[in-house]
Amino acid sequence: MRRKYGIILALILITCPLLAYGADIVTIQSVSIKPYNDALEGFEKACDCSTKSYRLSEVEDIGLDKIISREKPEVVAAIGVDALKKAREIKDIPVIYFMVPNPSRLIAGSSNITGVSMNMSPAKQLVSIKLALPDLMSVGVVYDPERTGPFVAKAARAAEAQGIKLVTRKVSDSREVPFALKSLKGEVEAIWMLPDLTVLRAEILEFMFMYAAENRMPVIAFSEKYVKSGAMMSIDISPSDIGVQAGEMAARVLAGVRVRDLPGLEARKAEITVNYRVATRLNWNINEKEFNTAKTVNAVQ
Repeated sequence: MRRKYGIILALILITCPLLAYGADIVTIQSVSIKPYNDALEGFEKACDCSTKSYRLSEVEDIGLDKIISREKPEVVAAIGVDALKKAREIKDIPVIYFMVPNPSRLIAGSSNITGVSMNMSPAKQLVSIKLALPDLMSVGVVYDPERTGPFVAKAARAAEAQGIKLVTRKVSDSREVPFALKSLKGEVEAIWMLPDLTVLRAEILEFMFMYAAENRMPVIAFSEKYVKSGAMMSIDISPSDIGVQAGEMAARVLAGVRVRDLPGLEARKAEITVNYRVATRLNWNINEKEFNTAKTVNAVQ
């Protein structure tokens, strides 16, 4: 009899891990790259919940339905555009996305999806620019209205609030960009480079950096990689903090808050990179004392 009970107990102990298998949240990550990994780390710390992480390739191999059936998560988190596209198949579980630029089209018509985009409002960016460069009074922007028109319209209002004159030049073709840049000479002190594909051609960027340097106008970019190419500074998003924002949102969903009561958010924290060599050459002073109280400054030599 004891032997019989011992066998039953052993079977229970063996099967318990299977019964307990699962997680509060299943995360789907488009690819394994540092920004996504940093975002996931921030997410897990802020959520303080059990998670099971999958790469998108694993999800496609195993099958999303099988993973959901096995894990029985309360929330699915999608990291990156491709992960969100896959997660849209889920209709009966809350989905929280992050590290996704311009998500509105991807989630149109979905009532179970919310999250944090990679977008940062022009107001937040201009506050960071003014914090770093308090003497800056005017900045030029070359843009394609079809691509970044709404952003520039908001930026114009935000610039006025910061005491910055925003001078804009519209283009519809990359071949128009050099002339537009030249027309800013004498009107602005710096050039603000936006993620506008009409402007971001390799040959155009090379011209922009050379022209700006010749005319002692710093280029303010949107990514650290351009600081390494010749921009004086960049205003970028913080992947880790975006993950924290999404983790805080997930914690609220797990606590019972409905997804439809959680509107999508924009990135809230700027990560600043400064090329001090360029700043010195152009004779621009970075307000480090005030700047460092709120932002991250990385010197790129």
